[in-house]
Order: sequence, then structure tokens, then C-alpha cells
Amino acid sequence: MEPAKWRRSKFGYLHTHSLRRFTLRSRRKVGEQCKLFALVHNVQKLQAIAPRCILPPKKETMLKVYCERGAYREDLSVLERSGLIKIVHYPYEGHNKKIKTRATPSVVTVDSTWVTCDDSTSIGEMSASDKFSEILSIIGSANEFDARHLDSAYKSGCDCFLTPDKQDISSKSENLGKLLSLRIFHSTHNWQDFVTYVQERAQQSVPVDVAASPRRP
Repeated sequence: MEPAKWRRSKFGYLHTHSLRRFTLRSRRKVGEQCKLFALVHNVQKLQAIAPRCILPPKKETMLKVYCERGAYREDLSVLERSGLIKIVHYPYEGHNKKIKTRATPSVVTVDSTWVTCDDSTSIGEMSASDKFSEILSIIGSANEFDARHLDSAYKSGCDCFLTPDKQDISSKSENLGKLLSLRIFHSTHNWQDFVTYVQERAQQSVPVDVAASPRRP
């Protein structure tokens, strides 16, 4: 049932808002002005009921996935276009043109030749997090670029990390996962596990042919 103030005569409502007469001539112009009066009336009615119509925000189900350059496969673009994941990367060792979103960088030094002067990232962000030294202690100090990728995934708030490195990263996924609060998958050996994880988190199905398709060269 409408509130009492909306049940009054529409003409009475317009009268109380000083809309007492038409100020234009000709039937067409008067008709347009009348429509404007009605629009004002309806907008104010909507303003009155709007707070009751606000829907709760939709829960975000898209996973943020950090993908090393050598871990990229075309199947990832299918998942991204489906709205299930968002792929991020930082070009420490080279660009991947198919990954459009850059992750938050970790340590960027002068030997990072793929990071050019047109990079919009602020210098203040190009530093290690408090986890960087612990990452190095797990994977070894000789694997500093791997540590930068992992640190970028942590700083970017990623849920998953895809890597082609079986020896230095994938084999230590349990310790790294606990430290950085993310899931680490090998891009070939753990692909099916990754797709299953995406399905479970997104609460929706992924086409079977995506999960089963072979890796492209």
C-alpha cells in the first residue's frame, strides 16, 4: 500500500511544489511540460522507497591466479572469459601478451630489462614484502626470480599460483602455501587439480573439454 503522502491527488501534490500552472504555449509544449512534472513526482516516489530496494552485494567468486610466463596455456583464457578466474603476472623475465593484468611487483632491479620506463607502477610498490626472505629460505637463494614471482602473488592477494617449475617451486608447494596462504599448482602435472579447485570455489561447472584438453605448444 502506498504511503499516505503518495495517495493524495497528483494535482494536489504538484500544487504543493509550486507547480501551479503551465508556463508554455501550444498543446505539444504543454504536454512535454506535463511529462516533466510527472517525472519529478515519480523520481521523488522512487527516492522514498529506494532504501528498501537495495540488494546485498553479490559475493565475488572469481579467483585471482598468478601465472608464470612459462605456465600459461590457452585453457586459462577459457576460464578467464567464463568469469571464473582473473590471470595476473609481472614481467620479471619477459612479457606474455596474452596476460593483460599486471600483478603488484616485488623487488625490481636494474637487471629487470623487461620492466620499461612506461610502467605505471609506483616506485614505492617495487619492493619486497615481509615474506620475501622466508620464500628465499624455502626455495633457495639461487632462485631469486622465482621468489619475486611468488612474492608478487602474495602482494597481489592471489588465490592460486601456476608454475612450470617442478623442482624448486612445485615440490615445495606445501610449505610455500602455508607461508603465503595460496594454492600452488604445476601447470601440467596438476592441471586437473587446478580446474577442480576452480570449480569448487566458483560453485559452478567448467566444460569438461577444458579440463581434458592437451597442452598446446
